Formats: sequence, structure tokens, C-alpha cells
Amino acid sequence: MSRRSIELDDRLSNDQKTFTLRRTRRGSHEAVTLSKRKVWNKAMAIERVRQIIGTDTPLDLATFDKKELLLGRVLGRGSFSVVEEITSICFLANSSSITSQHREELRLKEEERNFLAQHCLRSSGIGRPSPRYALKRLQTNGDWNGVADLVIESHFLRRLQHPNLIKIRAVSVGDAFHLGFFLVLDRLYCTLQTKLRQWKRDERNLWNCRRSSNMGERLIAAYHLGSALQYLHEQRICHRDIKPENCGFDIRGDIKIFDLGLAREMRNSNADGTYNLSHMTGTLRFMAPEVFQEGKSYNELCDVYSFAILLWQMIVLEQPFRHMNDEQTFVKIVFEKHGRPELAKVHPPRCQALLKKAWHAIPNERPSMSEVCSDLRRMTMEIEFGESGDFETASRRSTFIYDETENGNIMENLSDGSSKKSVK
Repeated sequence: MSRRSIELDDRLSNDQKTFTLRRTRRGSHEAVTLSKRKVWNKAMAIERVRQIIGTDTPLDLATFDKKELLLGRVLGRGSFSVVEEITSICFLANSSSITSQHREELRLKEEERNFLAQHCLRSSGIGRPSPRYALKRLQTNGDWNGVADLVIESHFLRRLQHPNLIKIRAVSVGDAFHLGFFLVLDRLYCTLQTKLRQWKRDERNLWNCRRSSNMGERLIAAYHLGSALQYLHEQRICHRDIKPENCGFDIRGDIKIFDLGLAREMRNSNADGTYNLSHMTGTLRFMAPEVFQEGKSYNELCDVYSFAILLWQMIVLEQPFRHMNDEQTFVKIVFEKHGRPELAKVHPPRCQALLKKAWHAIPNERPSMSEVCSDLRRMTMEIEFGESGDFETASRRSTFIYDETENGNIMENLSDGSSKKSVK
């Protein structure tokens, strides 16, 4: 048996639902306590994680037993995961229900655990304190692909530090690859999808006193999203699923990308600078043509295309390709005939040129995210201050604080791409 298969066998045997997987002389496998299907699903999920993140590295994060976290309202549900707010953290390190191995792990991260417990709630002095953190876990048992997605997401989030990427604070205690694995993330208060609807309502309200600054606010949010993507690309990471449902706002109104479930590290490039990544990844409406095409290699420029479609939506406040609900029609018009959203509605006019370059059918004709951000920065300054002005001042002017009494549960979409109305 190869070293690789031996390691895989050893890793699988550590699960609480143990099984014996042994190779016979005829090369067949026998699963003892679990069905062959479950064994195979877990083995494939582990192998997928191993191929994406490489050798196992410990998560340098605080850890919690789920019994230590008091959960509040459900903020959102998806096809495989659920996000709930954390209302309190109560330490159980000396509890008999926690194993000695886990007790030692919890003790080693005592300082980080104490910090999170002390700052679990945010008090504004008005109304009840609001939770700072949220727990993301699997919605159903036995979904090893869901576990793999959470492990991959935690791998990327723990090593990335950017003001417009959601921050991971902790993970579940013990081995990462188990069905009870969860993440502790900063709580968001609004998705970009929700904010787009609010911007559209403001545009329709002729008496809205903030209408004049609305476009500047949208371009500033777009710039911050672009800067997060630029950072990912500098770290050799391709996001592959940029869309409104995967972006949100924190309590200060700062926009964040909160889904890295489909992100991949770009390794071993081809001669033309592309990478052999999986096709048909992400959401069709925002998917770059090269990602849709089977067998086509691509690189981070696919994110530039997706961002251009999203930028059009943030400017025009309409769903891109909203009249195309049939996949076959969409593929023919967008991917084969290079149809794009209408540019006549785009203002300022110089943004039209940026969009035409950024969603070009040929990836190498697109600008980098660094170039896109530079253009957005200049356009924002012109809108807010004319020919001269300070971008940071414009950015601060657009910042706002969410009033939870008005917004309620507003994290409507989870990072696994499934949209559900939030539960009150």
C-alpha cells in the first residue's frame, strides 16, 4: 500500500465513528462499521481538502467546545450550513464532559478565549447590547463535503488579514475534520443584496436628502471590495464566486467579503500564466466565460470579470441579465455571443470604458484588480469633490452605523451560495 493511502487510512480511523479500511490481496476494500458510501464520501472529502490546502497545519486560533457558546437567533441558512449569533460565552474547561486532551487545548488558548468572552457583546449605550460574533456550523449530519468546505474556508480566513475580508476568531476544539466542526466569525448586519435594495429605494425617493451622495457611497463600497480582491490576488488566491450574496456590512457599515468557500490557491502555473482549476465554479450570472468552459485553464482575471458584472449592478441598481432565466439562452448570448449588460445606463461615463475592459471575453485583455481599483478611486474623488479631494474623507463620509432595531436579522445569505429569508 502506498504511503498516501496509509496516511488516509490512519486519518479516517481517528473519527468517533471508527471503521476499518484494509486492502486485501485482490485490491478490494471492506468497510466494517460504516457503509462503503460513507467511507468513500469521507475519504474523498479529506483528499479534496488535502489537495487544496496541502499538508495539515494547526489553526493558530482560539478554540471552543460548543457547550461553551450560548447561541441566539438564526441569522441565515444555506444548503449545508447555518449561521447563528453568539450571545454569551461560558467557560467549561473544568467540566467532566470535556476530555482531558481537549481541556489542555482550551487551556493553551486561555488569553484569546478570555478576550472573546469579554467582548462577546457590543454596547452602544442605547437599547440592548448586540452580539459581535456568529457561529457557522453544518446544518445536517453526515455531510463530509460540507465539513471540507468549512475546513477550507477556515484555512484561508486564518491566514488572510484585510479590513474588507471577514475575520475568523475561533474554531471548534479538537481535530478539524469532524461533523461538529464550526467557525466563530465576526457578525455581519447586512448583505450587499439587502443594501442594493436600500440604495434603489433611496434613488426612487425624490425627497431623500442623501440622494446626491448615493453614487459616491456605492463607488466607495465597490472600491473596498476591489481592494479585498486585489489583496487576495497578491496572495495568489482566486476567489471564483464574487456576487452580492457573498458580501456584507458590519455594524460600522464597512463592506466585507464573507465567503471564501470556493477560493483556491494558485499553484504551478502553465506557460501562459493560467492554472488548471475546476470549471463551472460559482454562480452563472457572475461567472467568467473561461470558468464555464470545460477543460479551459484560467487565473485570477476571472475575478475581474465577476467584479465588473457586480460593479454594473452596484451602479445601475438592477440585476444583471435579469431577463435571462434559461441557462441555455444565457450561455448562447453571454458566453458564445459575448452579450453584456447595457452600458447606456452607466454613470459616470468613464466607468463605461472600465467595464468594457474588465468584462472582456479574452482574459488577457482585462485589467488587473490593482488597475480597476485605481480607476474607481479617481472616479469616486471626482464625484465627491470634483477634480481635487481626499479619498479617505469621502470614505469616512459614507460610513454609517446600523440600528439593529430597524434591521433585525439581516444576514440573509450564507456563504455556500444558498439564499433564504432570515428567521426573526
